[in-house]
Amino acid sequence: MLTVLVPTSIFGTRALRLLSIAVLGGWLTPPGAWGQTPAAEPPALPRPVTEASSASPSWLTVGAQYRFRFENRTGTGFRENSSDNYGLGRLLVDVGIKPSSHLEFHFQGQDARAPGKKNANGVFRDPFDVRQAWVQIGATEKGWIRARVGRQELKYGSQRLVGPLDWLNTARQFDAVKVNIGEKDLNVDFFASSVVVIDPGDFNKHRDGNNLHGAYANLSRFGGGGTLETYALWKTTTVVIGSGGRAGDADLLTTGFHYKRQVDGGFDLETELATQTGTFARDDISAWGTYGILGYTPAGMTLSPRFSVEYQYASGDDDPNDSTMGTFDQLFPTGHLYQGTADRIGWRNISDVRAGMQFKPHPKLASSIDYFSFWLANRNDGLYAVNGRLSVAAPEGGAQNSHVGQEIDWTFVWKPAPHVALGGGLGYFASGQFLKETSPGHRHTFSYLFLNYVL
Repeated sequence: MLTVLVPTSIFGTRALRLLSIAVLGGWLTPPGAWGQTPAAEPPALPRPVTEASSASPSWLTVGAQYRFRFENRTGTGFRENSSDNYGLGRLLVDVGIKPSSHLEFHFQGQDARAPGKKNANGVFRDPFDVRQAWVQIGATEKGWIRARVGRQELKYGSQRLVGPLDWLNTARQFDAVKVNIGEKDLNVDFFASSVVVIDPGDFNKHRDGNNLHGAYANLSRFGGGGTLETYALWKTTTVVIGSGGRAGDADLLTTGFHYKRQVDGGFDLETELATQTGTFARDDISAWGTYGILGYTPAGMTLSPRFSVEYQYASGDDDPNDSTMGTFDQLFPTGHLYQGTADRIGWRNISDVRAGMQFKPHPKLASSIDYFSFWLANRNDGLYAVNGRLSVAAPEGGAQNSHVGQEIDWTFVWKPAPHVALGGGLGYFASGQFLKETSPGHRHTFSYLFLNYVL
C-alpha cells in the first residue's frame, strides 16, 4: 500500500484531490510500461467543436478550448499569514475564414473569469471580449511577403522580451500592423503596435503613446545549423518619472541577438544578448541583459531526462539621482517561463543561476524540477516583480547584502489524449538576506492545478 502525504496548507483540500487523480493516474501505470508506447489508445474523448468544424466548408474553420486553473499562494508580499486561493477559467472561441490562399480572416473571442478572486483586475478577469481579430494578406506557405493587420499576438525568439504571456488568464495582445518579408529560414518582420489594456468592465482598447515598434530578423540560413535571430525594438511610454522627480516621455531602443542550436553528443545551447539606449524623461538609458543555457540529453537513458544549467543577468541602476537610467527593461515578456514558477522575480536588476532536470516517467507524463538562486545585479537598485514593476526598493545608501533568495520548483503535465492536458506545480521561494533586511522576509509558496481541453 502506497501512502502520499501532502500538506493541505499548500494545496488545499480540493486541489489535493485533483493532484492525487492527476499524478496517480499516470504514476501508477505498471512499471513495465514506462518509456514504452501503449499498445492501444483509449477511446477518444469528445471534441464537439472540432467535429462541427470538420463538417463545415473548407474555407471555414471553427475551434474552441477551455482552461481552468486553481491557484493557491501563501506569503504574498513576503508577509506571514498572507494567503490567497481562487480559480481561473478561460474559454476561447476561434473562427477562421480563408476564401483563398492569399487572404485569411481570424477572430478569437475570450471569456475569462476568476471565481473566488476578490477585486479581480484585468490580469484575472475579462468577460466576453475580443482577444484577436485580424486579416492577413499574402500566402503563408509560399510567397515572400505577407501582412497581418488587427488585434493579434506578438511572439519572438524565446519570448523573454516579446511574448503573449499565455499563462495569464487574459494573456497579452497588441493592436498591430505586421509585414513579413522573406523565406522560412531568411526573413524579417517589420511591425508597429500598441499593447492592449485589459478592461474587465468595458471593451479592451490600446493606450495611445504606449507602443512597441520594431524589426525582428530570422537569419537561420547563416546560423550553422541553429536558429539565429537579430532585432531592433523601439518602445515608447508616456509620462514617466526620471531622476529628481522630473516627468517626461520614454523612448527605449533595444537591439540584440538570439541563438539556439543542437550540438554533437546530446548537448544543446542557447544564448541572447540585448543592449538598451534612449531617453527616460530627461535621463539617458544605458542598460543590458543576457543569458546562457547549456543542456544535455543522454541517449537511451530511463525516463528520457534532459539536464540543464543557466545563468541570467539584467543590469540595474547604480545611482537613482544621476542622469543615467541603468535598469534593464524587460519589455513585454512571457516571464513565467524563466524566473521561477512562484513568479516573484522579473528580468530587471537581477543575477541568477538555475539548474534543472526534465524527465518523462511515462509517455504521457512529463515533469521537471528546477532550482534557482537570485542576487541583485546592483545593490543600489531594488527588486523587480515578474511584471517589471518595483517590488522591494533598495534602502538609502544601497543594500548591505545582495542575495534575494532561493527557489525550488516542481511541475508536471499529463496528456491522456492529444487535446487534453492535466497538470500542476509547486514553487517554494525562500527569502535571502536582502529581503529579510528590506521586507517582512517571509517565505512564499505558489501551487496550482489545471485542466486544458481543446473542444
